[in-house]
Amino acid sequence: MFYPFSYTRWLLIPLFIICILGAISCSAQTLVNDDFSTATVGSLPANWNTAAVVAGTWAKVEADGTGNKYIRLHDDNGAGITTNNTLYRAFTAVTSGLVTAQFDVSLPQTTAGFGTRLCSGSPVTSGQYWCTGLIFEGKIAYAASGASPGTLSYQTNSVPTYSTTPLSRPYSAGTWYTVRVIANLTTKTYRLFFGPKGGDIVEITPAGGVTFPNTASGHIVTQINYISFFTSNRNGDASGDLLIDNVNVTSGGPELPINADSVAQARLLQRNTKVTLRNKIVTAGTAAGVFYIQDDNRTAGIRVRSLGSAVSMRDRVDVTGRLSQSSEGTVSDHTGEREIVAESVTVLSSGNLLPDPLYIKNYHIAGGWFGPMELLPSGYEPAVKGVWPFNSWGDSGVSSYLANESFGPPINNTGLLVTVIGKVTETTVYDAPGTNYDLYIDDGSVQNDGWFTTPAYTGEAFHPKGLRVRISDSTILSRVAPLGYGDFVKFTGIAGAMSSDNLGRTNGRNVRVIRPRTADDIEVVYRQPRHVKFDAQGNCLIDDKPFFPIGIFTYYWDSLTRPVIVSQGFNTVTTSLADGLRPEHLSELQEDHIMAMPYMANPETYDSWLAVKDHPCILAWYITDEPEGGGDNSRATPQKQRADYEKLRAADPGHPIGTAHYIYDAFTNFRYSEDFTKSDIYPLHRAPITHVGLFIDLIHSIHGNGYPAWPYIQSFGGTEGFDVPSRAEEKAMVYIALAHRAKGIMFFSYYPSLTETWAEVKNCVSEMKLLSPFYCLPSSEPALGNTNGAVQTRLIKIGNSGLIITVNTDYNAQTSTITIPSPAPNTLTLPLEGGGTVPVTGGAFTASFDPLAVHVYQWGPTPVADMFVP
Repeated sequence: MFYPFSYTRWLLIPLFIICILGAISCSAQTLVNDDFSTATVGSLPANWNTAAVVAGTWAKVEADGTGNKYIRLHDDNGAGITTNNTLYRAFTAVTSGLVTAQFDVSLPQTTAGFGTRLCSGSPVTSGQYWCTGLIFEGKIAYAASGASPGTLSYQTNSVPTYSTTPLSRPYSAGTWYTVRVIANLTTKTYRLFFGPKGGDIVEITPAGGVTFPNTASGHIVTQINYISFFTSNRNGDASGDLLIDNVNVTSGGPELPINADSVAQARLLQRNTKVTLRNKIVTAGTAAGVFYIQDDNRTAGIRVRSLGSAVSMRDRVDVTGRLSQSSEGTVSDHTGEREIVAESVTVLSSGNLLPDPLYIKNYHIAGGWFGPMELLPSGYEPAVKGVWPFNSWGDSGVSSYLANESFGPPINNTGLLVTVIGKVTETTVYDAPGTNYDLYIDDGSVQNDGWFTTPAYTGEAFHPKGLRVRISDSTILSRVAPLGYGDFVKFTGIAGAMSSDNLGRTNGRNVRVIRPRTADDIEVVYRQPRHVKFDAQGNCLIDDKPFFPIGIFTYYWDSLTRPVIVSQGFNTVTTSLADGLRPEHLSELQEDHIMAMPYMANPETYDSWLAVKDHPCILAWYITDEPEGGGDNSRATPQKQRADYEKLRAADPGHPIGTAHYIYDAFTNFRYSEDFTKSDIYPLHRAPITHVGLFIDLIHSIHGNGYPAWPYIQSFGGTEGFDVPSRAEEKAMVYIALAHRAKGIMFFSYYPSLTETWAEVKNCVSEMKLLSPFYCLPSSEPALGNTNGAVQTRLIKIGNSGLIITVNTDYNAQTSTITIPSPAPNTLTLPLEGGGTVPVTGGAFTASFDPLAVHVYQWGPTPVADMFVP
């Protein structure tokens, strides 16, 4: 595609204006400026040389009837002659930016081939130094596909392949033409412009130009310092001449943006190319300064990175910027999506109709690699990346990412607005920490998202099946009832690709992903019945009502333990013994308003528990206890645990499945077989008391901030080197857990003989129940200012109410000034300390703490919620 604008006229007025406004854009440096007016007729002018001269070829200065001088380059050519003559001139090497060469040429005939190049070194006849290549075709074509005499072709990135210019651009015998070559050392591309001398010249290379030629050894151009003209070396070409005049070479200067006709055309350009797209529809909004545009005919879309631009979905915009490649905001070579890093964005109109999304299979998301080759540090690759590899780069020779999927890559569609449907297979994706809430759907069309090359690989036991759905804004899901395994959901959003590097696996592959934009993009087609589920913040819902689990681990449920557990106020009970809790106990638990978390590692009771899975007092399944510890040797591998998890989930999709871990690495190794995680670090006095929060943070770093962590709090001691928790230590551990966003609290274990500790457990249970709506309802949690690192804090805001948790984690008294983000209340109450008040001045207050002391502050009423009651 070429663009019929007057390049000469474009330069006259706009560049004049730019030069007046500021000289920065007019910093071009002249390297060559020869009109040969002072050269001696009949000889070569100063600084010009010839190479590979053979009989029948020569170059010299001539003058026409008006006295104008030029160089005539002659070659007899003919049958059997396969050599040529090269005329060249050196100039100061340019190592970055633009090199522009402009000259006038005339060919007295159209049957003898000639060409011109910019080169990166000497000898200029060696292909490894060729940067650009323009051919005036003669009788014997240079272009691989053949070319008619009197047409132009250009050299591509594989020596010695030549391609005809768009529409086979012609030239005429005896006519003077102007040629302009713009070489970009940054993008390793060049553009050709051509037209009659003194008239309009047009671009004759495809949009964005073509890559520099290179040898099979992969020579990469790092400088340009020669211009050359050469005769034909095609056997049988006719005798002929090339007349050359007004040779001008400059470095630097302004770069013209490519006025691309379409997004489809723009994203094929070489990275760092400056491009302009006009009147494109915005299909997705401005999360993190990123939006998407696409062609109206739905052939292609692209991401635009434009921090600070006020752009909204349904706007029509003009965009100018540079082509880049990135994944989740990180510049990438082999992975991620094509994007435009905008230099200017102009909103033309708002509220426009969006194009209908394309309905496609999960397998088709992202698509294959394609497009022209671009130069990367490792060599040439297709410009537009997909999930499927173009070659064996990073894939150990595997030509497709699964050997049994041989039906070829689908069409690349990154950046397009699409709709997909599938069954939810994973709800909180474990390798997507941070603010993203990811899940997976499966429509049966794809085995995996492209994250790995084979179904099993070293160091990994499992990866989710299907298509990753990336939701960056959790409020999108808050407007949709929690999604879970077995739901059939239709998602509309932007088809995309992200690097596996962003997911913790550095194999340089793309992962297919769809990005819903709003809650309206999520339509639940069928909802799997579930008694218990989690919302996007990890809050537990039972029959769609919020519930904050406060549990006790007991080795037995019997006539001795039952009344004690009830009197303590626990609402959940669990065990890791097959006989510690049995199905026949459910009627007693229901009578006592206590939920059960049965242990499923014992095959003797497995089926009997599943037989009562629909009982209203079943909260969740405890699939195994500390598998990393080897207590259940047959189950102590991530692979086996995942298999057990899938079996149990298929048997009962209505309840979540969890495990307890105490070894740091186990939280990562077993992350694929849990819907919630119980950490059982017992720090007293084997580790700092702050390890309670450290392990909760680890869970969130692995699974994401919206994942439910239900830590065990040490309520035992005096055995195996564990100290008995004091009342202060017991309470501090509970509130450290709450400060780190625990979504349930478990106590280990039933230990009423520790009178003081057991009394504090009861006190903490009572306090948590009092304020439980704050702990299990959707909330916002702005960061608090805090002047003392020993004091851990958390702010929970729900409507016009707020709760501040503060814990002194030090065994010495501490003082801290806490700053509440605006709008801050004027007064805080102390709901756990008799209802006293604390003034807030300028959004801050100062608190004094005894060793391990806890202070909880509140403003506004405790939220009213229809809480689940067992």
